[in-house]
Formats: sequence, C-alpha cells, structure tokens
Amino acid sequence: MKKIKNNIFRKSCVFFLILTLLAMSAASGFVQNKEITITKITNPQTPAEPLDDPFFTWEDLFNTEENIDPYYSYDYELVGGVVKMRNTYSIWTDPSWNRMKPIVLTNNVGQPLANYAVKITIGYESEMQSDYDDIRFKHEGSTSWLNYWIESQDTTQAIVWVKVPVIPEGVSNMYLFYGNPSAQNQSDFYSVFTNWISQQSNDFQISFNAANAGAWDPDVEFGNNRFFVAWEQGTAQLGIYYQEIKGTIFDINGNVVVPEFEVFSDNQPILQYRNENPSMAFGGGNFFVAWEHYQVGHASDPTTMMCSC
Repeated sequence: MKKIKNNIFRKSCVFFLILTLLAMSAASGFVQNKEITITKITNPQTPAEPLDDPFFTWEDLFNTEENIDPYYSYDYELVGGVVKMRNTYSIWTDPSWNRMKPIVLTNNVGQPLANYAVKITIGYESEMQSDYDDIRFKHEGSTSWLNYWIESQDTTQAIVWVKVPVIPEGVSNMYLFYGNPSAQNQSDFYSVFTNWISQQSNDFQISFNAANAGAWDPDVEFGNNRFFVAWEQGTAQLGIYYQEIKGTIFDINGNVVVPEFEVFSDNQPILQYRNENPSMAFGGGNFFVAWEHYQVGHASDPTTMMCSC
C-alpha cells in the first residue's frame, strides 16, 4: 500500500512540473509575438513651460551659470539667457589667422564713402611676420579680404592703405588679421589706387644746369589753382658753394604758367654764397617761401632764415 502512494506522489510531481513548463513556454511565446506600436510624439501647438514638456528633451534657460560645467567651460559670457564665447566675431572665418584687432573708422563727411582708401599705421607685433606678409583686412558686414598696399615698413611699424568698398556714415569697424606664418604677401598698389595713371613718360624737366651744377631739395605748394615748385640750384664742389633758390609755377593740368625764375640769389660772382632747403606755404592769396641763408663769403658759417612772398 505504501508503495502505491509513493507512485501516485511521484506522478503528481511530474504532472505539475510538466504543466509549469508548458505555462512558461506559452508565456514566452506570447511575449515574443506581441505586436508593439510606436506613436510619433510631436510638439504641442502651444509649447509647455520650459523643463515641463510631457516628453524628454534637453533644454536650459541659462538664467544662471549653475548648469554650466566650470571645469570644461571658460572664457564665456552669459547675456539674456544666451551663452557665447567671449571675444568671438562672425567675421573671423579663417582660423589660419590666429590674431585679430578691431579698427574703428569714423566717417563724419555726411555721406557714405565708396571705394575709399584708408591710410593706417600698424605697429609691429611679435606674432606678425617680420615683413608684414600676413596682414589682412576686413570691414564689417563682409567676409572677403580687402585690397591693401603697404606704402612703407620697418621693424617698428608699417604704413598701409586699405580700400574699403563702402564706409557708412558714423562709426564702423574694420578688422586687422595677422598671425599666419605661411601667408604670402598680397600688397598691391594698383588694387587700391585703381584710377592712378602712371605718367613717367610725360615727366617734365624744369631745371637745366651745366655738368658741374645741380638742383636739390624741391618743395611744392598749391594755391589759386597753381602749383609753385621751388628748389636750390647751383654748384657745391670741394666745399665751395654758389647756390640760389629757383622756382617754376604750373596750372592744375601741369602746364607751365611761369617758367624757371630766380626766387633769391646773392649774385656774388666771386664770393661764395649759399641758399638751400626751401620750404613753402600759401595764404592770403600769396605764396610764402623760406630757406636757409649762409653769410656771403662764408658758406660754412651758421645760417639765418630768409623768406620771400
């Protein structure tokens, strides 16, 4: 009798084990074949308050800096809920130039200036190429390089002319870029002064001298639609001087109005005389000429100043 009960117990255990396995298999099959539908989530017509949307988003009002990681973030500024890098400019489009300086232009002539050549003096900085080959320029509102011409340069500064397409009335900004060791020189006179016409073939000789004489130190002044050119002329050999001040007057088209004439001379055929370095001005309808004058017969003595109108 005991043996029969044990057999019944074992059969019951086997039945329940099989039933459990069948149930697990059925449940597994149900999960694996379950149809899943994904509904696209769209933003509501009226957005919810920031940080309260009914779905997950990343947003930050940036009203404070509490959500900005100070370890990885630096040189930034927070203005009106907007975070941006400090000292960055949209006009700085080429990272090959790693230095930039704004240059303020003030146009107070009462109208915009078109294709205007701006003269600026640039102090040398160690990040520049020694011959200023890497300097470049832009004007606000444009991403293109401006044409420029380096008039002169030395180890301390460069004098540069920059052609700006339009300089508006009031204040605007031009930008100097430098700090590119591989940049090539782009200085070009004719890209800045496009209306310049070379006139070497039309040069006019205004002074004629013997082989042992010469003319030096000219100065020019404009007034009454006339150009007055003055210079020193004569001989200066072996410390013996016979020098006077000469002049010629031209109209605005370069035509001679008054041919070469004597501004001043000591007129001493035997004794030495020395006059040089004329300097000119115009005012009150008259030209004014000043020059160095040495004592007659003593061309090495200290000079006095003389003038003529």
